[in-house]
Amino acid sequence: MPVLVVDDNATTRLIFSEMLAQWHMRSATAASGKAAVAELERAVRGGNPYPLVLLDLGMPDMDGFAVAEQIRQNPELTGATIVMLSSIDSMDCISRCKELGICVYLRKPIKHSELLNAILRALGITPSERSEPVEAPRAAIPEPQRKLRILLAEDNPVNQRVAVAILEDRGHELITAKSGREAFDLFQQETFDVILMDVQMPEMDGFEATTAIREMEKLTNRHIPIIAMTAYALKGDEERCLSAGMDAYISKPIHPQKLIQVVEEFAVISGAAGSKLVLHGQELSGEDSKSEGVHEPHFMENTELLSETVFDLSKALDLAGGKMDLFKEITTIFMKQSSGLLLDIQRSIKDLDSQRLEKAAHLLKGSVGNFGAEDVFDAALKMELMGRTADFAGAEAFYNYLESKIIHLTHALTAFTKEEAK
Repeated sequence: MPVLVVDDNATTRLIFSEMLAQWHMRSATAASGKAAVAELERAVRGGNPYPLVLLDLGMPDMDGFAVAEQIRQNPELTGATIVMLSSIDSMDCISRCKELGICVYLRKPIKHSELLNAILRALGITPSERSEPVEAPRAAIPEPQRKLRILLAEDNPVNQRVAVAILEDRGHELITAKSGREAFDLFQQETFDVILMDVQMPEMDGFEATTAIREMEKLTNRHIPIIAMTAYALKGDEERCLSAGMDAYISKPIHPQKLIQVVEEFAVISGAAGSKLVLHGQELSGEDSKSEGVHEPHFMENTELLSETVFDLSKALDLAGGKMDLFKEITTIFMKQSSGLLLDIQRSIKDLDSQRLEKAAHLLKGSVGNFGAEDVFDAALKMELMGRTADFAGAEAFYNYLESKIIHLTHALTAFTKEEAK
């Protein structure tokens, strides 16, 4: 579903775009109220109107209320559902929202689960209505038609271990590479049925490695399926994947069934060059569909971060294929990895090294995603976007917050594994 994100803050636009991409929504962004109205009108003229608008209230020149008023006054735009986002609570704001027919008003910062539930309810979809189709894909996957030889290019040790364990359990052989350069060298030396290619890697990223592989294939007239893996799916990434010659795209954290299905599906059609890109992101119900603990979106919604549940054990086990041994193994890897990544982040902030900051925070975010630790994931994501946009304003203070979240998570994981060992 197309969604228009309207916010004058570039980092906020990136964060919301990533959240929406994880739920298979196609987001476009506008940096001002005037640009938002122009984009809404353009979409209507093109026959593809936006059914949903995430609208920031506090923008200069033309604030969220002014945008909403123009939407309501234009009969062609009145079909758009508006979710208003604001950093303040005010009875005047609430009254104005009601006057304009805005159904949901949320306070920033906003968690993944709160935004998802707000969107679903704004569109008239209840959690019970989405629980049935979510469970349907969990049927047993048929045995693979043949055993595959798979090249896995992934520099994150946690994500690498998860993918290897899941695919080896299916009887496939995994050869691993920690960089795009190493993956390209292995491709030249050995034969594989399919390649799993992380997008962000050192030396040579996944896009560059794929382009190099496709250039070599022009000499051999062979096409190996390449499946992109990434922890973010922003506007333009699909085009970049297609341009580089990738066949499919899956987002992290990767669900075991999705990984198996996509790998085995594309290995079967190996040799079919120019396949259409297939997106396999997180399921719509990335959150627990039970009603307990779900925040009902309403006016004056309090969206401050909660810490009662540090990580989601059921989700973490699900991502580990239901295997407690694998969960404990990746927990150990994460414990060893996290302190080094935090040190990298701290040093990169001190040196104002945006590329190093983005890389370290990206690796940390990718690992945290395997534990269903939503608060920690969001913090690591924000730190990654600070690096990507070279925005160091408040970075030192936010590092302290991120560090406390990681310490909290590692303590919770340690306590759980000790209890399990009894």
